[in-house]
Amino acid sequence: MSRQQTQPLPDSWVLRLFARFAEVYGSQKTAAMWGDVGVDSLVPVWAEALGRFDAATLGAAVRAMPERDSAWPPTLPEFLALCRAQKVRPEHVQALPLPQRTAEEVAAGAERLAAAKSAAGVSTRRAGDKAWAMRVIERAAAGDKALAPITVQIAREALGAGA
Repeated sequence: MSRQQTQPLPDSWVLRLFARFAEVYGSQKTAAMWGDVGVDSLVPVWAEALGRFDAATLGAAVRAMPERDSAWPPTLPEFLALCRAQKVRPEHVQALPLPQRTAEEVAAGAERLAAAKSAAGVSTRRAGDKAWAMRVIERAAAGDKALAPITVQIAREALGAGA
């Protein structure tokens, strides 16, 4: 659930963010940046500006802070940019999770595929194996109408017989 733009963050979240700034960048740098501004002034401004982001986005931005090319805590505009960069956009979310299969299910599927290929007369050929092309030419010579002309042409080319 995403936060609405008009709903500020709880004050405790903003205070925890500034505590994190001190933990990551040091209390001296945090105090040097905001020491002359009272916490009472900082908290409502940051809470309002950050209220449009959900907890996951804020957490990702906090985790991304040490990767910034700055030895100083981010200003409000810099932290907003970090949040925007971390926000998961709907077009980047998979509609459904990828199916998870066990090794046994994968092996059973491979067996079913091999059985289907065998029943259909399809071989698993190796590079350079032209037996498939010979079978196609033989089927075409026997008048097999199920073969597409392009299939016969590709088989002839594979055998070097031309079109």
